[in-house]
Amino acid sequence: MMSKIDKWETNRELEDLDRRAAHAEEYAARGVAVAMAAIKEAEEVILEAISARLDATNAHNE
Repeated sequence: MMSKIDKWETNRELEDLDRRAAHAEEYAARGVAVAMAAIKEAEEVILEAISARLDATNAHNE
């Protein structure tokens, strides 16, 4: 049994193939944006943790 994509390719249904590709590209771009936001948040949390550790270390050394 042929998949929908195989049928589109066989019948040269280019608009359907282009639409599928465009949706996949948009989904990938959104995924990258979410990943970038998560990385930015992770960087901020790391800096907060470093700051907290420095505060604790300084308090012990006083």
